[in-house]
Amino acid sequence: MSLVKKRGALDGMNFKATIDVAAIMKNAAYKPEMEKIKNVSVKQQTKSIKKRESKLDRESTAGAGWFNMKAPEMTEEVVRDLELIQMRATLDPTVHYRKNDRDVLPKHFQIGRIVGGQADYFSSRQTNRQTKRSIVDEILAAQGTDKHIKKIVDNKIEKIGGRVFKNKSKSKNTQRKERGTKK
Repeated sequence: MSLVKKRGALDGMNFKATIDVAAIMKNAAYKPEMEKIKNVSVKQQTKSIKKRESKLDRESTAGAGWFNMKAPEMTEEVVRDLELIQMRATLDPTVHYRKNDRDVLPKHFQIGRIVGGQADYFSSRQTNRQTKRSIVDEILAAQGTDKHIKKIVDNKIEKIGGRVFKNKSKSKNTQRKERGTKK
């Protein structure tokens, strides 16, 4: 077997390629000025820079175990709602709540809204008037209705004369005499 060198199509031709780099770069989409805008190109990032960026990404979410839940924007309304949830034991001392697991407000959380479905019965749904924008508004509305109900009950007691359970021991004639009415 003999080794024969194959000749290429351009072998034996003498030509010089003149390349005008400036003319080509005029029409290019990626220009040298773009490297100055970005401090470090994607290819040249070091391990420490990548590690720092991944740490920031990890801190911005709650992690894969919590489906990468992001930290919401802490507005005044949200802060008030969270503080109210932490102080819920003081609102109604008759109800027992577990102790709060932390003293500071949580960083990662979500606030949901109850949406009544079409399958729900009418009496179990909330009306538009009952739905409030925040937890604080709901608590204030509930306290307002409690005050209103208490006022009605107090008025009824005043009309009766403060004797709610005493009427059963007296006869009907003595009750009429006290009220000043006749048969």
